[in-house]
Amino acid sequence: MNLQKIITVLACLWLTIPLSARENIGMPPLPPPPSSSGKTDQDCLAAATQFDMDINNVRARILTGGDMWWDPVQQTPHYEVPKLPPNSAEATKNSIYAGALWIGGIDDGGQLKIAAQTYRQTGNDFFPGILDDNGNTNADVCNNFDRVWSVTSADINTLRAALAAGGGSAAVNQVPESVLLWLVEIILISATLNCP
Repeated sequence: MNLQKIITVLACLWLTIPLSARENIGMPPLPPPPSSSGKTDQDCLAAATQFDMDINNVRARILTGGDMWWDPVQQTPHYEVPKLPPNSAEATKNSIYAGALWIGGIDDGGQLKIAAQTYRQTGNDFFPGILDDNGNTNADVCNNFDRVWSVTSADINTLRAALAAGGGSAAVNQVPESVLLWLVEIILISATLNCP
């Protein structure tokens, strides 16, 4: 066997090695960081809402806790490509197991601050909802926002056309219901948190 064939065989063998994510074994849950003012996420329950985006040839699970493409309860992947009919006997093919938002930065004192959802085995870094001016929230806000508003491009285009025709404003009956429900929730919660 020549060298090129050996390299090709080794490369093929390497590509067939199953790769998998592992949980953080032996890592105790970390205590929540101290809050500088008011309540933050201590009162909030972990986000529980799951929603399957079913677009084109993809069915992808979205969660309201910053993670996506999996079911944390069943510990199963949910990024199906190509998607199958809902009651198909054929096994689904999931190209991604899970993913999540990771957001970080350095504060004025040079301290790294990061929120990075993994597999929820050591807690949650993200909760649904909005924050007040001090970065605080509460259980009511988290509970009210632990859901998904489904809005289509047609809904957005309808709203944009109404706003353009009205010179930047639109009558309530011109706003698609899906957008209106989301806006009402934002306005009501912003008022209770005294957001600008």
